[in-house]
Amino acid sequence: MPIRRKKLIKYVKGLPDSEGIDKTSDETALTSFLKKDPEKVVKGIIAHELKEEIIKKDDVIKRMKEYKSTDERPLDLSKYGGDNPTDEGVIKFLYEEKLGKAFELGLKDEKKKDEEKKKDEETGGMMAHLKKHWIIYTSVGVILLGVIGASIYFWDNIKNWWEPKDENTDSGEESNE
Repeated sequence: MPIRRKKLIKYVKGLPDSEGIDKTSDETALTSFLKKDPEKVVKGIIAHELKEEIIKKDDVIKRMKEYKSTDERPLDLSKYGGDNPTDEGVIKFLYEEKLGKAFELGLKDEKKKDEEKKKDEETGGMMAHLKKHWIIYTSVGVILLGVIGASIYFWDNIKNWWEPKDENTDSGEESNE
């Protein structure tokens, strides 16, 4: 068995019992660890490699401080524990690096702020809605004003509109006399 594997098994057996790993034998301990959530497994292996100094923490911190995105923005070290990142911060950085996440969570969130601002402008409440649909509201208003105006103008003609006409009082009587 290679030395790295032996050290990983020793590390897995040293994990707290709350992890739910069967520690009856070396192989069952390793197998039950590898059946865990993939994120826990990868972070556990990275933690083991940091502990055994397979990965040098100082080299990783130096890489973190020198990291620049494609648009020349530096890494926001506060997401990883400040200027002197903690072990958990280094593990998080290496995990994101191995997954190729491009440090979406770690970059200073100027792009995220721009996206939120654009979203707010698009869904900016009542005023944005009114600005977007002004022609509909204006058209409905003009039509309603036209109907009300016509009703007022022709009120004498329409006020008895629904009442039946009395044939005896119509103009027909006047013509008979």
